[in-house]
Amino acid sequence: MKPPASLTASERQTFLAGALVVGQSGCLACHKIGENGNDGPGPNLSHIGHNVLPGGIASTLRNPTRADAVVQEPAAEEVRRPRRVLVTAAVVAAPAL
Repeated sequence: MKPPASLTASERQTFLAGALVVGQSGCLACHKIGENGNDGPGPNLSHIGHNVLPGGIASTLRNPTRADAVVQEPAAEEVRRPRRVLVTAAVVAAPAL
């Protein structure tokens, strides 16, 4: 995934780390983020950052509820590691993907 041009150097570094986690964890098998991924069964996450703050995204990754995750995420345990949650949330919340 290509980071948005509007990110600072620090945000870009976090984004790139998150993009690696997203790729390795299989998120894109069920979700679409920007031009990457598939159209389901999970929701398109391209613009979720407009409605949900990174902390809310991280919270959902740590502890999805039935309302947040209709289908159990296949790689959820791997994504829920503390550092991976933060960088994954940064990717999903990034502007203009």
